[in-house]
Formats: sequence, C-alpha cells, structure tokens
Amino acid sequence: ARHASSHRVKRLTATFDTGNKAVWKLVHEAPYAVMTTVHGPETEVVIDLTKPVELVRKEDGRITRVQPDRSELSKEKAMPDEVITKIRLDNGLELRVRSQTTNDLARMVELFQQGSPEKRLARMGPALRTPGDEALAEATQLLRLSPQDGCVWLAFTDLPGQPDSLVASGRFTRCSPDEAEMSIVVRDDMQGRGIGSKMFYFVLDQARAMGVHRMTSCFANDNEAVWQILSYSAYRVTWQPRGKQVEVAIHLQARAGGSPSLN
Repeated sequence: ARHASSHRVKRLTATFDTGNKAVWKLVHEAPYAVMTTVHGPETEVVIDLTKPVELVRKEDGRITRVQPDRSELSKEKAMPDEVITKIRLDNGLELRVRSQTTNDLARMVELFQQGSPEKRLARMGPALRTPGDEALAEATQLLRLSPQDGCVWLAFTDLPGQPDSLVASGRFTRCSPDEAEMSIVVRDDMQGRGIGSKMFYFVLDQARAMGVHRMTSCFANDNEAVWQILSYSAYRVTWQPRGKQVEVAIHLQARAGGSPSLN
C-alpha cells in the first residue's frame, strides 16, 4: 500500500473469499480508510490511500486511532469508522454495517425499544422496571464497551421516506479471551427479511477473526426465526433448554456441513 501510494496510486481494490478470517483481520487493521461490500461468498474491498489513519497518544499514554473522513467512499457521510460493510439482502435491501459510535446512543435506545425481547437472540439478564429503562441501560453499557471487551455493529438501510434507518444491531461481549456472549436485535417491523440471519453470521465471522472460539447466547424456545437460523449454521451448534428459554453455544472452531457463513 505504501509503495502504491508513493507512485501516486489513490485506491487499491481487491476481492477475497468472505470466509477468509485472516484477510478480514487485515482489513480491520488497515492504516487507511476502507470500505467492504459482501457479495455472498466473495467480498470486495476498496482502500483509499489518500486517507490514512492517524495514531494519537492520549493523556493516559494509550494510543488511539483517528479515522479519516471517508465521505467519498460511502453513502453514510461523515461516519468516523474506517470500515463499512455492505450486505445485500435477497429482497433488494442493502444493509450498511458499521461499528457504533458515541453519537449513536439515542438511535440505539430507540432500536432496543422497537425490538421485542422475546424476538431477540441475547444473553440472559434481569429485566428492569420499564422497557425504556432497559433500553437506555443496554445502549449506555454498549457504548462504554472497550475493544478488548467486545464489539458492537449497527445496520442501516434506506426505507421509503426514511434514509439511513437503523434497523438492527449485532454485538458480542467477551467472557474470557476465547469465549463471548452474543446478541442480535432487529426492529419488529423489519422482521422476516433476512436481516437477523445476516447480522448473526456477520458477528460470528468477525468474532472468529478476533480470536473467539465459543459464542453463547439465549433465546425464547418458541422463537422460530432463531431456530431456523441455527439450523443452517456453518458452525457446530449445541443447546440446552432453560425453562422458557434455550441456551445455545456456537463452536467457531468446528465447521458444520453446508454453505459457508455470509453466503
């Protein structure tokens, strides 16, 4: 990339196997602005060599990344993250998936209020007084999540009269260096469009690329959508009934038969 930049090349493009975890890791650690677009088993990546990532030392001595302006690369202008993944659904919708930022609190609270708990794939936890209290507490907790503790991604799409609508979130929280808990939330009015399954496999693939070996989660035992997603999992899945809920474990180092994830 440096050699190309020194010879006045402005952009590098490439196509790689979507299941190639090593390349995903390189993409997320790229020192330039990056945009990825998932096309089933293949992913296209564009690296803008004119927008390098800056490293700045904070007062506490930690090094932080200052992301470049990628407004020329993406529909989501002024987004501070260096990677946006585009995923096209079978019904023609395009999801733009990016990491959450501190400016997303209000939108995340609204999403969690619009995503019924019984329809979620989520970790077990005590319910708070009201859905609003629970949504605010959940969003605030996720905003404070450090990269060492986990990752949160938000999915946006353009709806009639509602451009850049936040329709889903996916995240994992580490329990140990190689084990994590997972949660997927989809807006109730966007259920049944394949968004949940795409976010599910996106989070699993990203977590596996970051060294997670085992992912756990929980869902209502009558949640047919989650049962269907798990039945097509590219990874080995085990589960245990817990009353009205099912605790599930996805083993990311053990491939199941069938198509690769994100296909």
